[in-house]
Amino acid sequence: MKGITLLSLLNIALKNILILILSAVLFGAGAYAYCEFFCAPKYSAKGSLLITNGGINIEEYIAQNSNYTGINNSDISASISIGNIIIEMLSENQVYKEFSDKLDGQYSYGALKSMTSIAKRNDRSLFIDITLTTGSREESIRLTNEFLAILPDYLTNSFPDMRLSSYSADNAYQVYPQTTKNTLMMAMFGAALVYAVLFVIYLLNTSITTEEDFRERFDIPVLGSIPDFTAARSGKYSRNAKNGYYGYYGYYGYNSYSYYGRSANKNGK
Repeated sequence: MKGITLLSLLNIALKNILILILSAVLFGAGAYAYCEFFCAPKYSAKGSLLITNGGINIEEYIAQNSNYTGINNSDISASISIGNIIIEMLSENQVYKEFSDKLDGQYSYGALKSMTSIAKRNDRSLFIDITLTTGSREESIRLTNEFLAILPDYLTNSFPDMRLSSYSADNAYQVYPQTTKNTLMMAMFGAALVYAVLFVIYLLNTSITTEEDFRERFDIPVLGSIPDFTAARSGKYSRNAKNGYYGYYGYYGYNSYSYYGRSANKNGK
């Protein structure tokens, strides 16, 4: 088997650079066309809840960029605990049944639940982000804001002393398909796939066609190589060289003889 080195791997790429570029372009173009013309886009709109235990001034919390400076740590811990409980409550079916009723049954509670994603911004944050995903930018914004609208009454029944502020969604962003990302990934995949095929061909090819091939297989010095007379286009070995002829075994100039090919001497005999 051929020796595999970084140089040999690089040579495979350099020798087939046009093929690799073409494969990357074709795979990338295919991914782009699929995303643009065959995929149904999906959009997500995100709103937020800020929840405290009542002992934290919400405006002060926001002004301090959630650094908690001057805010009692026990209040922060209590508010974080309430937030964790609320996330569990918002994973239950009941809130989505009420949401479905508010929408006059336009969506089933199961469909609404599958559209919704709820998570804290981080472990110590009092913000809870609520994201709804649909096939329409406007519909995602509308559903997110209507869901936020029912939450204060729903949650305060369990936590009457809780303070809650909601921040509505004003925009939606496309989350599927991610055309640019998918195009680049498929372009890289296409080039890597073709390179893998070329590498396998390289490993299976046992013929020796160049001095480099010989060196890869045998650890012995190379004294010289036989020129390819048939491929010569110029110089003294060319079949069109002046004062000579080309025979079965290559070029023959003046004062040279061939038993199988054409030959010439100074007298032209």
